Amino acid sequence: MIYRALPLIAVLFLTLLALSATSFAGVPTTQTEPADEARQRFQARILQRAQQLNTLKQRYQFRLRDLGQDLREKSIKLAVDGMGTPGRLSTLEVELTNLIRRRSELETAMAATRSAIQEAQIASAFDRKIEDDARLNRYIQQIDEIDLTLAEQTSPEPEVKRLERRKAALEAKAAQRRKELETSLRKATVDRLTAQLDSQEQAIEKLDEQIKQSKFTLGDLIYQMTQYLTARDEEKATRELLGQVQRQLERLSTNWESWEQADWADLDRAVLGLPRSRESK
Repeated sequence: MIYRALPLIAVLFLTLLALSATSFAGVPTTQTEPADEARQRFQARILQRAQQLNTLKQRYQFRLRDLGQDLREKSIKLAVDGMGTPGRLSTLEVELTNLIRRRSELETAMAATRSAIQEAQIASAFDRKIEDDARLNRYIQQIDEIDLTLAEQTSPEPEVKRLERRKAALEAKAAQRRKELETSLRKATVDRLTAQLDSQEQAIEKLDEQIKQSKFTLGDLIYQMTQYLTARDEEKATRELLGQVQRQLERLSTNWESWEQADWADLDRAVLGLPRSRESK
């Protein structure tokens, strides 16, 4: 994954090593060649390799500088926009979770409101409130008093008929009052619940818009975070490549005299950081 982030740099590095390996391996030495000339040719090869490695080192250093600046800018932007550390919930993720939870709670409340509206259509839904009505209770009380009077009545028949007509009138008024109360209470309840349901639906629409916007923003930040992580991987890979170049330069600058008597092929393998061939061990 790391080296896929640096396809061009890695190819250049491997190509440079391959070319240098060919250049070292292709220089023969003979017993008849003067020692000074062989030494000069050897030193020229060492110098050529050092120049190539220094060029590559400089290229890696420039790339690290650019990557460092890019990472700082990306890190600041992610922090300002609310993106947290990878592997932890960011501010936006927490906000989105809260929005979704509030929407779920609101849907539950809407279901309860719809159920209450349906219950309000039932005739017995307001019996308790109707029974508590003072006016209706006065009618009922007067009807009870007439019933008691009729039960004790010893008056002539005209008085009985008068009481019965009064009772019938009171019963009609009580029924009418009951109906008015039922209609009024049902309408008030349904109107209130309908307004509540409308408000909940508007809140749902607003939450849906907020969730949509939050998801869009979060998606953009996730993309930015992916770019940040890719750049960080590239920086790590570049530092590793730079370290390899520096180690090779150190070998060339500190140990080349100890390789003066080695075969050219073994010397080339040593410069590349590879073990010597079996024949020379």
